[in-house]
Amino acid sequence: MKYSLKLPENTDNVILGNDSIDIVNIFIKNNIIYKIHTEDSVTIYINAKFIIKYIINFVKLFKSCNILQLIYNNYHLTVLQSMSPKFVYTQTDNNTLIHWLSKYEKKIRFISIQNGLRTKHEFRYFKNKHLENYNHDIHFMFGSHEESMYKRMNINITKPLKLGSLKLGMFLENKYIYHKKHNICLVSEFMRQPNKNSKYYEIEKEVCDYNFDFHKILNQYINDTDQKILIALKKPRRDAQIKYFTNIFGDNAIFHENINIFSSYEAVCKSELTIGFFSTMLIESLALGNKVLSVDTSNSDRYFDYPSCIKHDYRDYNSFKAYVDKIIDMDISDYNALSKDISRYSMTINHSRYPHNEILKIATGGINI
Repeated sequence: MKYSLKLPENTDNVILGNDSIDIVNIFIKNNIIYKIHTEDSVTIYINAKFIIKYIINFVKLFKSCNILQLIYNNYHLTVLQSMSPKFVYTQTDNNTLIHWLSKYEKKIRFISIQNGLRTKHEFRYFKNKHLENYNHDIHFMFGSHEESMYKRMNINITKPLKLGSLKLGMFLENKYIYHKKHNICLVSEFMRQPNKNSKYYEIEKEVCDYNFDFHKILNQYINDTDQKILIALKKPRRDAQIKYFTNIFGDNAIFHENINIFSSYEAVCKSELTIGFFSTMLIESLALGNKVLSVDTSNSDRYFDYPSCIKHDYRDYNSFKAYVDKIIDMDISDYNALSKDISRYSMTINHSRYPHNEILKIATGGINI
């Protein structure tokens, strides 16, 4: 914790959160001036203007949420108001703070960039008490799937921009070409065993169990068909992932290291089939023209709410094996024709309007938003 007699410096562009590294890199590369504001870095401003503004906000927004939450939210609101930005950007589009801020501060434009699938599971268990304050101002979303979901939930989006995934757009712009070398690529959705003291323990344990059950079933398939499996690793907890997947797949596991932001795209583009539970990479891989399959042992739509063409609700091993064999044996042109509508609905790709280029236009005044 720091103390300051001065107000925070003014800037046109504020990046909110530690998880918005792609926006940081885009701004650095293009010499865009910005400031970063994080939730875990607190400065106590011993300044009359700041304190008065904080009190005014507190009284004005007293009924917006519970007292403890308001104390926290209002601090960040007052900091941002003191910085006077035109735009606040974040890649953490499911952060409850950004929703509250965009709902109650109308002089600043809040730009949220979708960074992962939004699921019924997430909204039902983890965000339900915050849904009354959910609000998107300018929202870069994957496609019509999310737009329809938000409409059903009566969540306001002032300016929806269906332009696909930020990272996928950057990958597509580079026009990489890969040749198929592997049959199946498993996207790592490695989960640590939840803390038993967590209030969400039972929910988190259930998801871990579904994921583990899927991996055991997939291992049986790999053994029965006498093949290797490529595993696209996530960046954090590399050693723990390797230990976990080696325990399941043994010597049949081939690991694709995560060494840059495009590593997972490289892995799926080198494979005939991308398989997973409810990874965002499934939808991104589909948009890249690859065969994909979500395997869901929960037999529900809580985690991956997409049509059966790209999803298998597991009931028995023989049906699963037949389904995977059918997809792998299918000609890619036939598969793309079959999945074309799903791909367009779930991930909008406009090659003349990649998300990172649109963000740059906003930051440089190239477009009015």
